[in-house]
Amino acid sequence: SNSSAASDVYKRQYLKRRLEEHFEIEENAIIHLERLSGNEVNDSFKILQDHGKIMSLLKKIEQDILQKDFSSFSHLLELWDEHAEFENTAFYPNLEMKLSADRKKEILGKIKNVLE
Repeated sequence: SNSSAASDVYKRQYLKRRLEEHFEIEENAIIHLERLSGNEVNDSFKILQDHGKIMSLLKKIEQDILQKDFSSFSHLLELWDEHAEFENTAFYPNLEMKLSADRKKEILGKIKNVLE
């Protein structure tokens, strides 16, 4: 039905918007980090790379759905799970240890600016 199709389009647009907001916040925080060690540079690069892969896959899914092909969706979920796991077990804990309280406040302030 038309209302079901409209609802699906809305859900995809909502998901895409939320992902873009999430990525913008993270990328904004990464951009404002200074004096990163080699590992942190690699971790930051991985985060940015993941964002690119996820957004590309989301665009592909938008096209695939028009063809009634939903096979890419499980790949998106796998990528997202890996990304979240990396952030939560490696990237954020490392930043938490490295950054001073003042630096954390400063970065949080920049993140809040993105949200407003």
